[in-house]
Amino acid sequence: MGQVKKQNRSLILQCINNAGTISRKDVAEQTGLTPAAVTLICNELIQEGLLVEGDTVKKAAGTGAGRRKVLISINYKSHYFVALAIELDKAIIAITDMQGNPLKKETLHFSDEKKDSEKLLSKISDEIKKQIQDCPKEIIEKIHYGAVSIPGIVNNKKGTSVAAYGIWEKEVNVCSILAEKTGLKFTIENNVTAFTRAEQIFGTGKYKENLLVIKWGPGLGAANSVENQIFTGFIGRSAEIGHFIVDPNGEKCVCGQTGCLETLVSSKALKNKNEDYEKKAIEMFGITLANLLKVISPDRIILYGELAQNERYLKFLKASIQKYNKYYDDHRVRYTRLASEEDYIGPVSVALDEFIFLGNDV
Repeated sequence: MGQVKKQNRSLILQCINNAGTISRKDVAEQTGLTPAAVTLICNELIQEGLLVEGDTVKKAAGTGAGRRKVLISINYKSHYFVALAIELDKAIIAITDMQGNPLKKETLHFSDEKKDSEKLLSKISDEIKKQIQDCPKEIIEKIHYGAVSIPGIVNNKKGTSVAAYGIWEKEVNVCSILAEKTGLKFTIENNVTAFTRAEQIFGTGKYKENLLVIKWGPGLGAANSVENQIFTGFIGRSAEIGHFIVDPNGEKCVCGQTGCLETLVSSKALKNKNEDYEKKAIEMFGITLANLLKVISPDRIILYGELAQNERYLKFLKASIQKYNKYYDDHRVRYTRLASEEDYIGPVSVALDEFIFLGNDV
């Protein structure tokens, strides 16, 4: 498939996903593509089973009496994915449809075994195969793809985890190992970037708002999304707020630097601390964010993660952000709408984008 056609396919599918149901004519108007190009690609997608034709609606008065527009929508049950979210001490494995509705879901906890990447990925692969075997036959036939989200730096093209801070220190061929052991095709993405993609496809970013997405939990990560594009730097990440140095004389961070913000406000750093420490540490978080906001100026800040669920912490953070940047109030700083799915929806969205929207069957 040519690159232009891939881009057009993705544009059309994202438009239909955002609309729910829509006519080909309206897709053409909203995407700027020619009606002929939209019709050709939509017909191909219907043949693939990715789109279905549904109801018809009357055209507006004066646009052709008696003529009706045929509506199309995405068949979210045409494919199922393996969504794998690897975190510092656990892995969430889910079998979902293309909307992220889980058919199966399990959490594997691990400790020292994570240092042996081959052993850990073998354990995860066994659980993936078990979950698939427990699915109905008609579902198993629709499971071909999987996606992995993981902290740290990844190489999407090679399918590797380059540096997963706190999990393993070396580069690991995650996708090839999982593919060999499960027979499925995998892609990989940084965990916060993956969740930001979920916000674009299913959440607040669905309406093309510019977002700063922040995960606050065992670590502290962020990604910046502008007009449905996620900004990445020369090493594949941007807005890495957790590794902003705020105290050069502070503690050693898992990334190798000293005094990163993450060493002050991670779940480990805040555990068993008094309220005075919490307020001071979280105020530093707010100051850092306020400074970043002056550079990237997003429409909204979307928070997720276990510490963002803590109402007291969230109250401290919002107050600190607004203290140093008056424009960011409760309207602009929000906890994610995807709260019930946040532990696995990231890799679902990556698989949907890579294998379905873009059609990269690699």
